Amino acid sequence: MPVQPDAVAPVPAGGMISLAGPAIGPSLAGSAVTVPRERLPWTYLVSPIRLRCYRGQILPCLAKASHAPGLNGNARQPGRGEGFIAALVADGWHQVPHGIECVAFGETRTAAMCGRAIESTYLTHHRGLLHRRPASYYTDAWHRPRVIGPLTRWSFDEDGWVDFLGRCLKLVWDKPLDEIQIELAVEPVIRRLRTSLGRDTIPCKQAVGACLTHLPAEHVPADLREMYDAHHEALQPEAPAPKRKPSRKTT
Repeated sequence: MPVQPDAVAPVPAGGMISLAGPAIGPSLAGSAVTVPRERLPWTYLVSPIRLRCYRGQILPCLAKASHAPGLNGNARQPGRGEGFIAALVADGWHQVPHGIECVAFGETRTAAMCGRAIESTYLTHHRGLLHRRPASYYTDAWHRPRVIGPLTRWSFDEDGWVDFLGRCLKLVWDKPLDEIQIELAVEPVIRRLRTSLGRDTIPCKQAVGACLTHLPAEHVPADLREMYDAHHEALQPEAPAPKRKPSRKTT
């Protein structure tokens, strides 16, 4: 049964304003989301040179700045606060606006929804239980809880997340990637792949599989093409066997 939005959670002590709007409450009668810890909202940041290979595409590595109360409301701390955001911006990062249009679990989330149903298109606020006590827990929009009694399992919309990463990259680079950007994303994968080849250990075999899975086809070196094609051919689902027509018995 899908989780339904509940009332907006009150502003916590210290004056921090929620960025993610209505909390997601119980989904079944007498059931609530069980969360692993308290987690505050955050802002994503994107850079045109922090890139990686993921599912055959070159996509950005997002930085995450948590909104944690501190000196002057949001002091600079490792990985959090407005001071941390300012430091990243000075290094060429750009904030991903909380009204960016995106799609999660097939639902389009737009800036027009902000202030009503949600406050951030890419965050969701869950009001759950932590050690049987009420707790506030934020996730990105591509993680959704499934609750059955005391059990909570999280679903992940990977396709929606990949689309979101592509939209974030367009915020800072809306033209074909430069050779330098491609090199920054592809070279570490090829280097790791070559290092892991020929080593008969489970971690190295897993590394080879991951590299071949995520490396974009157009950037595979010629000497690795045969291995790349064989790997992706093995990943294709097998075609179902044709059904046999029942033979008629003759008397």
